[in-house]
Amino acid sequence: MNKNRVIIATIIICLLFGNVVYALVTGERKPFSYVMNNKMNYEATTEETEVAQNEEVTMDDDDVEFSTEETTEESEDAEETTSKGTSDVASEDGDGDPVGTGDGGKKPGKPKAVKKAKKLVDLICTWPGSDSLLYGKPMNTAAISVKGKYDNGDIERIPIENCTIEGFDPNTLGPGNINIKYYGFTKALGYTILNYELGITCSSWEKRYSYRYGDEFSKSDMVVVTNMADGSTENISAADFSVSGMEMKVVGDHSCTITHNGFSINEGYKINNFPVALKSSIRRFTVRGKVSWSDVVAGQTFTAEMADGTTKDLGADDYQISGYSTKTAGKTSLTVSYEEVSLSIPYNVYYDSLKVDTGNNVDQTANFNFTTSFEVSSSDSLGLPEEYKNEDTGVEYVLEGIYTDSEYKTKIDYPAVYEADKALRINSDGLAWHEYVLYAKYVVK
Repeated sequence: MNKNRVIIATIIICLLFGNVVYALVTGERKPFSYVMNNKMNYEATTEETEVAQNEEVTMDDDDVEFSTEETTEESEDAEETTSKGTSDVASEDGDGDPVGTGDGGKKPGKPKAVKKAKKLVDLICTWPGSDSLLYGKPMNTAAISVKGKYDNGDIERIPIENCTIEGFDPNTLGPGNINIKYYGFTKALGYTILNYELGITCSSWEKRYSYRYGDEFSKSDMVVVTNMADGSTENISAADFSVSGMEMKVVGDHSCTITHNGFSINEGYKINNFPVALKSSIRRFTVRGKVSWSDVVAGQTFTAEMADGTTKDLGADDYQISGYSTKTAGKTSLTVSYEEVSLSIPYNVYYDSLKVDTGNNVDQTANFNFTTSFEVSSSDSLGLPEEYKNEDTGVEYVLEGIYTDSEYKTKIDYPAVYEADKALRINSDGLAWHEYVLYAKYVVK
C-alpha cells in the first residue's frame, strides 16, 4: 500500500514540474500536454483539408463516377479556417517559424469534412410492351427505362444510350432475354416475339370455274390462308372470312372479294349456263329405204332451252345422234343428246315398192295384174291415192311418182302403155294373164 502511494506521488510531482518548466521557457500558461495535443490535431486536419481540395476522386470499375465537389460555402469556410489558423500561430510565434516547428500558437479553427462520393449498387430496368413484340421489327430502345440505385438511397434515371444492350433477336418467335449493361452491372429483361399477318391468299378453289347457274355457294368451297411475317401460312376458318360479289344467277365471268382482318383480295370465278330441255322441229318421221340422217334433218332445227331462260340453236356438231338405222323395216326411235339433256324421236322404216293387183288395192305388197295391155293415165287409174296418212304414226304422205324399178331410177310419165307381152302367169283356174310390177314412191308431206 505504501509503495503504491509513493509511485503515484512521484508521477504527480513529475507532471507538475514539467508544466512549470514548460511555462518558464515558452511563456505558455496552459499545460504542455494540452498545447501539444492541439498542435498535433491542427497539423493533421490541415493536411487532410489540403489533400481533399487538390485530389481528383477516382473509383473502382464497379463504382460510377460522380462529382464530389464541396459547395462554395464549404470550400470558402475551409480555406478561411486554414488561413486564419496559420496566421494566428505565426503571429504568436516569436521567431517567425511556421506552425508545427515547436513554437507555441493559438488553437486553429476546425475544418469541415469532405462529402463522400455515392456508389451505384443496382440497376432498375423496365420494358413495357415487351411481351408483345412483332416478328422482324427492330427494338424500340426508347421504351426501355433504366434507373440507378445508389448506396445513399438515391434512384436516378440513366439514359438508355449510355447502356449496352445485348441478346435481342427479332427473327426468332417466342420468349427471349436481353442483357442491359452499365458500369459493370448487368440486368436481364425478358421479351416475347409474336407472329403477325401480312396478308391473305386463296390457295385453293376447285369450283371457281365450274359453278352452274343457280348453284349454292359455300365458303367451305374455298381454302383461304393468312400469310404470316415469318413466311409461314395458316388456314383461316370459313367463319373468320367473308365473301362478297357472288352472282350465282348471272351467267359469265365474275370477280368476288374475300376479306379477313382488314385484308382484302379479289378472286375470279365463272357461272356456267346449262341446258334443261331439248326441242326439235321433228316430232316423228318415216323413211323409205336407205335414207341418210343428213337427208332426214335437212331443213330441221334443234334447240336447247337453257337454265337462265335463254335458248340456244344447235348445229350438227353440237348434238349427238344414237339409234338411227334403216337396215330393218319397222317402227323404232332415235335419241338426240346435248350435254345432259336428250330427246327421243320415233320413226318408221319401210321399203315402199307397191304391187297393185286388178282389185286396185293399196298395199305394200299388192300386185298389178292385167290380162291385156293397159294404159296408165294417172295414179288414180291404178287405184293409188295422191296422198295418205299413216294412222299409226300420224304422218301424212304424198305420192312423188311411179317407177318401174325398186330403186326409183326410172319414173313413168302419164300416160304410159304396157303391153301384155311382159310375162305370162297361169293361175289355178288355168287362166293366163300378164303381170306388170310398178313401184310407187311416197314422201312425207
